[in-house]
Amino acid sequence: MGIRTMTKRSLDSLPSPTNLLTQTLSGDTTNSTSKHFTRISRPVMAHYAVVYPDPSPDPVLLSAATPSANAIDLDPASFTTPQFLSVFSGETILPGTQPYAINYAGHQFSLFAGQLGDGRAISLFETENSQGERWDVQIKGAGRTPFSRFGDGYAVLRSSIREYLGAEHMHALGIPTTRSLALLGSSRQVYRDDTTSRQPERGAIVVRLAPSWIRFGNFELFYSRNDMNGVRQLADYCLDHVFGGGGNKLDSHYSCLKDLADDHKMPATAADKGKDKDKSSLNAPVDGNKYAQLFIKIAKRTAVMVAGWQANGFNHGVMNTDNMSVLGLTLDYGPFQILDYYDPSYVCNHSDDAGQYAFKRQPTVCIYNLFKLGVPLFELIGAKDKVDTLIYANKDKDANEEEDTERQQTPTDESTRQEYREIGKEYVTKILSEDFTDWFMEALDTKMRAKLGLTRQDETIMHDVIIPLLDWATEYEVDYHRFFRSLSNYTITADGEDGDADVALDIENSGSSGGTKLDIVTKDLERLVECKETLKPWLAIYRHAILLEEEESTGHHHLQQQQQTPATTDARRLRMDANNPEVIDAFENLPEAEAIKILNDCLYACSHPYQDHYDQEIVERWISTPVPEWSEGLKCSCSS
Repeated sequence: MGIRTMTKRSLDSLPSPTNLLTQTLSGDTTNSTSKHFTRISRPVMAHYAVVYPDPSPDPVLLSAATPSANAIDLDPASFTTPQFLSVFSGETILPGTQPYAINYAGHQFSLFAGQLGDGRAISLFETENSQGERWDVQIKGAGRTPFSRFGDGYAVLRSSIREYLGAEHMHALGIPTTRSLALLGSSRQVYRDDTTSRQPERGAIVVRLAPSWIRFGNFELFYSRNDMNGVRQLADYCLDHVFGGGGNKLDSHYSCLKDLADDHKMPATAADKGKDKDKSSLNAPVDGNKYAQLFIKIAKRTAVMVAGWQANGFNHGVMNTDNMSVLGLTLDYGPFQILDYYDPSYVCNHSDDAGQYAFKRQPTVCIYNLFKLGVPLFELIGAKDKVDTLIYANKDKDANEEEDTERQQTPTDESTRQEYREIGKEYVTKILSEDFTDWFMEALDTKMRAKLGLTRQDETIMHDVIIPLLDWATEYEVDYHRFFRSLSNYTITADGEDGDADVALDIENSGSSGGTKLDIVTKDLERLVECKETLKPWLAIYRHAILLEEEESTGHHHLQQQQQTPATTDARRLRMDANNPEVIDAFENLPEAEAIKILNDCLYACSHPYQDHYDQEIVERWISTPVPEWSEGLKCSCSS
């Protein structure tokens, strides 16, 4: 990207004149003038429902993220204005805007849960920045919505801190994610069942951003209600405005998305073969179908997202379909953790007794979730070039309403729809069984080669270098991030592979002429010596890969020089499990001004993970301290 020019705007000027979601999709505006009624739990037969925030008492700004403000062209000076607090605490509605909550369903731990929706998140407005990027601005924790069911719609400070920091950290790591704009505290007392003390906790609001909050579950909801008009309306909205508008511009923010091509050519499915030539709808290629292209866009972005998770040791914890973004954004930070000791079987969610969402299973879960997304799209995909002729009965038609031309058309018969569904199912199954793995492995290969400082694209790197290294890290439960960060200082000298390995592994009396040792820490310290010895053969392979790459690019070797991995690939790891409790404890035990400073120190480190040194002493302590025993294998709750 070129240099970005930004015109700073006031909060008043942010809302777009037209909200594309509420203009395009169906809305429940029943009694929208009654703030109390809009918060009553009920079935909502529309894509969104008008709802008003419950104003937070005594709101205070705890932190604000300037990079996120820049993303929407908001002047950071707005942070300190009374209007900023008033709007994002839910007290004031900006002129020309109408808050709403989005309706969706979802499969939770493989069980369909019916209507879920935004139970504590309220979208305030859409905004478009100077680059043409469109953002939906939400507040989370502002009270009940029609989708809150038995919940209160509020959020507690501890979980809000985790989401606020986690989203900005993932963005800084180059992993597609929603963004955090600000964190507000209040005097509201909130009770949660998972606390041992049964004492109330401090309420909070996270102000967050996304190009779109549409999830897989949005499609599932309308399909479960046999409302294919609602499914098609939603799919068209995604094609025209999520991918066709500001959402597609998201790609420029992440290197992993810049080269993501949306075109996709598939061989003919079995349904395409052996059909009569005059049946054009069955012989037409599926790939030309716009809904097939929509599915491809979503599947590719999901593959790239989860590859970023796996490369960086991120365990989401609640990969229900209602937490899966159509844009491939990391969405809804609940019990998430980032691995310390490398353990593919790690489960961060204490409610996940079966380990369904374990770290190692995340790519497979994405395939399952994508199939669930595909089900509502089967017949739209399978209809191929005849999709615009599909007619569905209007479920909401008033019996006394005069029918227009479209309503007078006869709905497509069930046998034809079933045939289309079979074609679409075969197509989606083929994409997920063959192409998804290729997209995922390609993205993972790119991420891991960057961590190793290897730029040469060679299919042998994954087999010979990356997989053996991860197997070694698994066997000895190595501190994943400390090792990779130190690997950037691995030195190749004229002493040969044995001499360089002895120095790197800190083997006494190596007699080498120089070098830097690797920072290898194992969960079981008694296995450290064995761990180092077993890494020596791998170091020889890695050394050879480095020299081969250098020879291909320059024609010769430069021995006696460090192999320096680019500084932008291996972050200095903040232990989210260890430092987050310290930030939370600060708000309980220290003067608020001191707690706010600690929070903002942590935000800075989360947003700048590649610095060699931080001026904040507390950040350096967080990074350099070994994994605390109490946080080993830590599991968190979904409660917020």
